[in-house]
Parts: sequence; structure tokens; C-alpha cells
Amino acid sequence: MPHTRGRIASYEAADQAQAATVHASGGRGRDRARRLSALGLLALLSLAPAAARAQSAPPTGVPANAPTPSVSPAGAGAQAVVDPFAALPPADALVTIDVARVFGEALPRLPAEEATLLASINDGLTRLKTLTGVEPRAVRRLSVGTRYAKPATGGSRTDSSAVMIAQSGEASQLPALIRQLGAGKYREEQYGGKRLYVELPTAAQKAAEAAAQPTTDHDVFAVTALDADTLVFGDSAQVRASIDAGAGKAARVSAELVTAATRNPQAIVSAAGLLPPGLLADIFPSQQAGDSELNRALAALKLFYAAVELTPAGVDLTISAMAASPDQARTLAHALDAVKTLVALAPAKTARDRLGRDVFKALVVSAQGDEVQARVALTQANVNLFAREVASSAYMDSGLAHKFKGEFDAAIADYDRALALEPDNALTYINRGVARSGKGDLDAAMADYDRAIALAPDNALAYNDRSFDKIKKGDFAGAVEDANRAIALDPRLAYAYNNRGYALEREGNLDAALADYERSLALDANNALAYNNRGYARYQLGDLERATADLDKAVQLDPDMVEARVNRGFARMDNGDTAGAIRDFEAALAFDPKAAEAYNGRGLVRYYKEDWAGAIRDFDQAIALNPKLAEVYGNRALARLASGHDAEAAQDFNTCFKLNAALRPNFEDLAREIKKTRRAKARPARIRKRN
Repeated sequence: MPHTRGRIASYEAADQAQAATVHASGGRGRDRARRLSALGLLALLSLAPAAARAQSAPPTGVPANAPTPSVSPAGAGAQAVVDPFAALPPADALVTIDVARVFGEALPRLPAEEATLLASINDGLTRLKTLTGVEPRAVRRLSVGTRYAKPATGGSRTDSSAVMIAQSGEASQLPALIRQLGAGKYREEQYGGKRLYVELPTAAQKAAEAAAQPTTDHDVFAVTALDADTLVFGDSAQVRASIDAGAGKAARVSAELVTAATRNPQAIVSAAGLLPPGLLADIFPSQQAGDSELNRALAALKLFYAAVELTPAGVDLTISAMAASPDQARTLAHALDAVKTLVALAPAKTARDRLGRDVFKALVVSAQGDEVQARVALTQANVNLFAREVASSAYMDSGLAHKFKGEFDAAIADYDRALALEPDNALTYINRGVARSGKGDLDAAMADYDRAIALAPDNALAYNDRSFDKIKKGDFAGAVEDANRAIALDPRLAYAYNNRGYALEREGNLDAALADYERSLALDANNALAYNNRGYARYQLGDLERATADLDKAVQLDPDMVEARVNRGFARMDNGDTAGAIRDFEAALAFDPKAAEAYNGRGLVRYYKEDWAGAIRDFDQAIALNPKLAEVYGNRALARLASGHDAEAAQDFNTCFKLNAALRPNFEDLAREIKKTRRAKARPARIRKRN
């Protein structure tokens, strides 16, 4: 039977952990979301969302009496400011931040006893400078345009792309700032008469290109200077669109949306966005089920507006939404009042719960015409608590970025910082557990999941990720139990079915495993891991044709999934396609030079071709990377025996049988054949050990 599968399906709790700020698709879309969340550091005292969630649609429902946008200089002595919206391409949502007032008026209000928070803010600003090359304190105003759409692959989550325009005196110094970031991080190109700096592709992207899997730079970070006072950065495609819009060569953001986003000139942060049908159901699926009057009213919302304004006592937050009719606006207002009452009575276990309770208790809800408005006055103590949450979330984002790059120590350090600010956040414990698991510290990971479950017993992610680590520890019965709990809490958690299927497969229950993989794919048709696992199960049953089809789909969905390429390599090898098998094993090694299974697979192909020396070299590499893979020693022993190196073969057999005595009969039969012919045609065994 075939090799180890190096990756089990682990649900990325990181995605859900950031659900309050952005819904991002898998893969590189998550990288984009992490970049943009750094903007939260510039709005530490705001309760306005970093970006609205809306799809492209003509703006509607803008109040007729909304004032003309006023974009004036902030702070004494500021130079004349060019309207930033003149260079924003079409957007579904806008955010504008008066950065000068955030630094000059809002941040100084934080009390001295918030030393941890103040240190984290300064650290976050430094990180933002490292990311963009721009000194945040030199920015006077920041404007953000965001577009939202369903992923082209048909995923269930809404994806986003954004562009940011910063009015900063450093704009003219951009080339020097880029040089300070170090060589090899950006490429320079000319576009629309502007010098554009585009982030260089990662090693994984380069490997994908080498494996004939073209990539796009849609979500690659880019920055340019439109003029001596205006910087543009964000997704490279959107930055190019901004250059075209600023030059009058392409469409700009709609005036109606700009008017809505700037209706309060005194706000330090304001935002507006479109709310097309179905969007709220995508963001809050559990709250949008059914066909009640309230759900119909929510589905009919057209546009939202939010603003944060400083007051002597703290902060005023206003959020408005445009309903389809006055009746629906009143329905929503009544519903918010009911929610307000329920939240005020609910127990507050965490600081976040207490903040939510305080906000709802102070909420004043009203309906005027077809507009429903919620207004709340927050004390400085409320604002400080919220600032801790935002700073904690920024560290969470940074931790996610490190984790996806495999930088587990750096990720854990960021999660530690997040927990110092917000010690009762279950999602931070879950993400730190995932990072500790990636590092191989399974006991510490388990402790984090246990802590998360103690804080949030109804969190399906904690049970799912603990199930994943129980699989890695060989506790398959415990893994099934935790997966059952995750599924009971969230029956639509596709990855939980996938993990349970894997544990059942390891217990020898292939039929039940296949049924779980089917359920996982029914919930998420783009679940590459489930395709990989179902393909492997079918391979074990000898169904090479359907196994290969599943593995093809896994590779198509996730070109850098090493395990799918290795699995497909074995399936192709068993089907007689040795050239295709070699391509898969070598593509896997291009992505992960430490993939012992890929070396073992390539060694087997070379063994079948009677390339004994080449086979032995590959088995040497596999053993060097993982000296506990018993069957690789047996495979190398057969290759050494076939090439006449009997003494070395005997040593390998001894090691193989010490590691796994059950392999002795099979390898001894193969050895007898080789000794008879010295040109054995029998196929050597393949490693069975899994992580």
C-alpha cells in the first residue's frame, strides 16, 4: 500500500477568527486580507468597519440632502490636499480616516496606565511602515476603496480587493523608502507614466509557475506615488486602476458613494458601502435562515453609512442603513431594540462580551423614513477596551501571516502579544494552537485548544483543530469524538467531516471515511484536501481511474499541495505512467525539498527502471529527512541487493525490521526473488507510515 500522506485536513481557524473584520477566500486571498488589516492600526479608536462588504452595484438610497464632500487639510500648517477620491477607481465601499486627528487628538487620550496597549500601537505602526515603506505618522488622511465579489472558483465566501490612497509628505520620497526595505522584495515597472513597485512572488508562487501553474498578481501588493503628496498602495490591479482613474483614463468611484461616506465632515473615521441582496447571508449565515419578515428586511438593505466622531467624554458612533421602505426600516429598528434588550441581559464572560453589552445598553435606535439609525455614545473606558481589541486583532493578523509562511515561532510570539492585550479570546488560543501544531509541539497545541474550549464551549473550530492534532498523535478514536462534537455544533463545517473521514480511514473503516469525504465535498466543492483524501482512499481500494481524477482536482484547486502530487505520482506509477509519476514527484520536491515521501516515490520509479544507483540516492534522501520510515530502509535494501551490495542490504533490512517487524515476511520474500535473478521484477513495498 502507498506512502504517507503528509498533510491531514486542518481547518484554518484563522479565517473565521477574522470574520469580524473581513471575509477572505482561501490561499492567496487570505494573504491579501492580512495586508489590508494593518489599516486597523490607523483607526484604533474607531468602531467603523475597515471595509464594507458589498458587491459591485449602482449606488442607491443616498439621502437627497447629503452634503457635498468636504476634503480639507487636517492639522495646522498642512499643505493643500488633493481630493483623494478623484483617483479612486469604482468601489463597493469606502472608508476615509482623518489620520492627523487620530494621532493628534484620539491617541493622546489613552491613559498612561495602558502601557501594554500604547506599546502595541507603536509596534503596529512600525510594522505598517515595514510593510508599506510609509511612515504612518506622516499620513494626514487615508482613503480606502474596496470591491467585493464571489471568488471565480465558486467558493462560498466573499472575496475582496482594495486600494488605499494616503496623503503624505513622504510621497516624493517613495523610491528611497523602497530601497530601505532591502533588495529582492519588489520589482520596479512603469505604468501610466508612474513608477510602480510590485511585490515579488513568493517561493510557492515561483514553484507554481515552474510546475506550469500560472499565477496572477491580482492580489500582489503594489505601491506608487501619484504626485508629491499622494501615495497609492494595495492590490496591484487596483493600484493600476487608480493610476488610470487619476489620469482621467478610466472610471472613478461614484459620486453618490463618496457623498454617503463623507456626510459628516467632523468624523475622524467614516465609511459607506453597498449592501446587495444575499451579502448579509454570506456574512452571517446563521442569522439569515428562513423567510421571516425580519430576514426579508435584512435582505432588502441597500446601503450603509458609519461615522466615528470625537466628543469631550469619548466617542460617538453612528451606523445607518437604507431599507427598501419605511415599514422595513421600522421592522429593523424594532428588531434592534429587541436584540439590545437580550444582549443587556446576557452574561458577559469576557472583556469583549462586556464591551458588547455596554455598547448595546447605550444604543439609541430610531427609524426615519426608509433609514434606520443606531447611535451610541462610548466613554473613554469603552474606547480603551475597544482599542485593546483592535491592537490584539492586528497581532492576530500578523500571526496569521507568519503561520501561512511556516514561520511558527514568529506566529506564536504574535499570538502571545495578542493574548497579553486580550487574555480571554478563544480564537487567539485556537490560532496559537494551530501554530504550535505546525511547529510539532502537539502537547502545547492541545493545551491551547483545551483553553479555548473552556472559554467558548460552543466553538466548533476548537474541537475540529483538536481532532486534527489527535490524528497526528495517533489517537484516532479521540479524533472521531472531537470531530463529532465539531459537527454537532456546526453541521456545515466541511473540514470536520474531512478530518473525521481521515480518522475513520486510519481505523480501517474506508466505507465510512468515503461517506465523510463525500459530505465534506457536498458542503465545499473546492475542498482540495477532501479531494486528496478521497483520491487516496479510492487508491487503496484499487480504483485507480477515479483516484487519479480526484487527485487531479486536488492539484487543480491547490497547485502547491505536496501530498496530492505525491499521491497522484503513486497512482500514475501503478497505472504504468512512469513519466507522469516522475513529474509529480519532482513537482512536489520543487514545492517542498523536505518531502521524504516524494523522494521515496521517485526512488521507486527509478527502481522499476533498474536505475539502482538513482533509486538508492533517492532513498538516501528520504531516510535523511525522516529516519523513522521503516519501509524506505526496506526499499533501499532491495535496490542494494539488486545492485550486488549484499552487506549494506542486510544492514538496511535489520533497521527496517527493528522499526516495523510486521514488514519482515514481505521483504524477505522479495529478497529471495532478487537473489535468484538479481534483476527482480517484483515491486518493492512502499512506506505505510503516516503522520
